[in-house]
Amino acid sequence: HIRGTLSKKSLALWTELVRMLRESPDVKLQQQGDELERHLENPPSSRNNDDDEKESPKVDSRYANYVMNSFLRSRIDDPRVGAQRALDVFQLVKSLYGQRKSWFVPNAILYLTAMRAHARSGSGEGAERLLRELWQKYENRDESHLFAPNAQHYATVMEAWSRSSRSEEMGMRAERLLSEMWRKHESFPELRDLKPNRMVHNAVLYAWANSNVLDSSRNALQMVKDMWRMYDSSRDNEEDDDGDGDMAPDRSTYLALLYALSKSSRLGTWEKANDAIAEMWERHESDPDLDLKPDIRNYRSLISTMTRAKDCHPTFLKNVLEDMWKRYDNGDGDESLAPDTYIYHSVMHAWARSRSPDAGKETERLLSEMWNKCEGHPDLDIKPNRKSYNAVMNAWTKSSPQESDQEDEDEEVEDSTDIRAERVSQIMEEMRNKSKEVGDENLAPDMISYNCLIDAWSKSSSPDAGKKAEGVLADMWKMHEEHHPDMKPNAQNYNAALNAWAKSNDPNAVENASRLLEEMWSRYKEDEDDKNLAPNAISYSCLIDAHRRSSSPDAGRNAESILKDMWNLHKEHPEWNIQPNRGIYMAVIRAYGEGSSNDPDGEAEKHKLRITEEMQKKFGGGITP
Repeated sequence: HIRGTLSKKSLALWTELVRMLRESPDVKLQQQGDELERHLENPPSSRNNDDDEKESPKVDSRYANYVMNSFLRSRIDDPRVGAQRALDVFQLVKSLYGQRKSWFVPNAILYLTAMRAHARSGSGEGAERLLRELWQKYENRDESHLFAPNAQHYATVMEAWSRSSRSEEMGMRAERLLSEMWRKHESFPELRDLKPNRMVHNAVLYAWANSNVLDSSRNALQMVKDMWRMYDSSRDNEEDDDGDGDMAPDRSTYLALLYALSKSSRLGTWEKANDAIAEMWERHESDPDLDLKPDIRNYRSLISTMTRAKDCHPTFLKNVLEDMWKRYDNGDGDESLAPDTYIYHSVMHAWARSRSPDAGKETERLLSEMWNKCEGHPDLDIKPNRKSYNAVMNAWTKSSPQESDQEDEDEEVEDSTDIRAERVSQIMEEMRNKSKEVGDENLAPDMISYNCLIDAWSKSSSPDAGKKAEGVLADMWKMHEEHHPDMKPNAQNYNAALNAWAKSNDPNAVENASRLLEEMWSRYKEDEDDKNLAPNAISYSCLIDAHRRSSSPDAGRNAESILKDMWNLHKEHPEWNIQPNRGIYMAVIRAYGEGSSNDPDGEAEKHKLRITEEMQKKFGGGITP
């Protein structure tokens, strides 16, 4: 095609395009440049000068558009690079055409591709500037048919705004562009493709969804209502040739609506999202020709909205799961309706965030259900993996203690925090066994698994909590040194073990916590490049807490000594995150308070007042210890 339409006037542009393609970091684009160069080296000799005047501008413009789209689709790490290359081609076409050195016409198609390049870069200003320029060309040129704006141009500008960093303006910008489209449609009735349609309204919905405006979800809901109103009105008036039959919302419309609802912090938003899914089913059942049957993407968005809502209890998500399976079983095995691992994991995380006493048991029930469904439906994406087990352990770790329902208060009841830690340990062992049983490494514990286990012990008040947490650290070091380099413990793991010792009520908790902090320093000094292992303010806070809980009459003085050590370390190494903060001072004050019963002379109160004054000088404000 290129050899058949190449002319002398377009030669300069083709040569420049070859250079741009060959300099691209994308190998495929470089190959395209080499191919174009071979055509340029062997132009058809049968052409004469008269052919230049007869050459169709549309043909050359299609090739320029092809090159621009090649850059937009290129496999470059930063998509903005490909977008900028496409815009460079567009500017080159405009420049050479203005100098009458090329028949490549910067028509409406090239403007649309250039707007997409701006959208790829998140430049709403750039895309809208091109839209204004296109309108100016359409209104002022004889060849206005080459520059006619349409709905795609407006939808692309809206997309560009929705991807921009000016999130507070996205929705309003898109709404103003929509209003402009209606006015332009009335002023230029010959531009039938300019009338706002479903695609444009979906673009406005996504703009509202990405905006940080408080009422964005309300505006999105109103937009969908308006779309249904226009669609229903067009059905009532079938004689209107210019009706709104293509305005019916589709699954993409509701996907945008659900996305907008998922970002809202208003109470009751999740119920509106649930109502949206119900409306989709109702419309689909009344008119199956509409593209409104909910699929896995819509349900994922619903689940996401519900898990983020503060007023949505996880039991409501359980109802959604049951409804999905019911519809799947009654829908001839439609896989687009079957829950997948993403949805199950989302429900598990919702239970964990709820901190309900039932969180651990409920997530275990979901895990068991996943295994049962997997056996009955091997083709579905429902097989549990490492993330599934980690979600269960996380739920057990974050669950609140079970309230005792025993009437006899004198009866000794096992501490539920110990039960939780023990259960997390058992699930970890189940992971190992299951991984070996089925030969699947994706079920073996990973760093997140060990983080959950050590965190569970850090929240336990068992006398063995410190030993158990240190045992987890030892296992991690062993795995790291043998064949799992990613299992190297970090400061967060050590801090959890320090916290476990502090809360363990072990009579030797202070000595063990001090020893563990020394080990932490020793490990860090062996590899100072690993900043993730360096002790920090939290590490020392745990040691101070261990002194406070020791009930020793020297607890306050020992805690204050640690505070001084922290200041000295901070002065010597400001790059370390050891600078004391207000929380550290409060911990020292509480340490003096714990020993006040053994201080008949009131010396502890004097120390508390002195440290409070020091804290006020360093951090401002005031507080009564």
